Amino acid sequence: MGTATAAEAAVAKEPGCAKLVGSGAWWADVHNACGHTISATVEVDGWDPDCIQIGPGATGRIGLEPGDEPYYAYEC
Repeated sequence: MGTATAAEAAVAKEPGCAKLVGSGAWWADVHNACGHTISATVEVDGWDPDCIQIGPGATGRIGLEPGDEPYYAYEC
């Protein structure tokens, strides 16, 4: 039995419309892969950031706290 890579694990946790497409110091970008508006955020250690609304096919930016590293995006 093999082990899943981090990318494979993230894909497995992102079955819905919200997809983590990039991140850096203080921010994370979430893409809405569906044809309707969603609310989404990202999973980090500690408290997750507030949800934001993202239109169909659009990408939204979520602000992060110092030291936050997003693992995956999810709808909320």
